[in-house]
Amino acid sequence: MTYGIPTDQPFTIRDGKPEDYAFILASWSNEAHKIKYDNFISNSIFFPRQKALINNILSKSIVKVAHLDNDADNIAGYLVMQPNFKMKTLYVHWAHTKPLYRRLGIAKGLLTDYVQDGDPILVITSPFVLLPELKKRYGILYDPSVIDDLRGSI
Repeated sequence: MTYGIPTDQPFTIRDGKPEDYAFILASWSNEAHKIKYDNFISNSIFFPRQKALINNILSKSIVKVAHLDNDADNIAGYLVMQPNFKMKTLYVHWAHTKPLYRRLGIAKGLLTDYVQDGDPILVITSPFVLLPELKKRYGILYDPSVIDDLRGSI
C-alpha cells in the first residue's frame, strides 16, 4: 500500500522481515532506556533484559514497516502489535517513526494499514514517544500491565 506524504516522497508499508529486527531492537531499546524511570537502570542490566523482552514480543507479534518507495531497506517507521482475538483487542506494543519523518502520517498509515473501522479495541502497552499523540488522536487505551505479563514470561 502506498501513501502520499507532503514531501511528495511516497512510502510503502510492508510486513516486517527478520532483517528489520536489528533496527527495531536498537531503536526500541534506546528509546525505552530514555523513559523517566528506566534511565536509572545501568546499561549492563537494562539492555540484556530489554533485548529478551523485545525478542519475546516480536516472536508473538505482527510487525508493519514503512519505508520510502525508492529505498526498501531504509525504515521510516514501524509498528509492533499483537492481536488478542479472544478479547477482540489489538495490543500496540511499540510504534516508532524516525524524527526526520515524524508528522507526515506514517504512524497513522501503519495503524490504518492493519486496523479498519469497527475492528478490535486498541491498547497501547508501552510508553513510546508517539504514545501521547496516538492516544489523543485515536482514543487508544494505555495498559502497561500487558508488558508486565510478557516480561514475566521470559
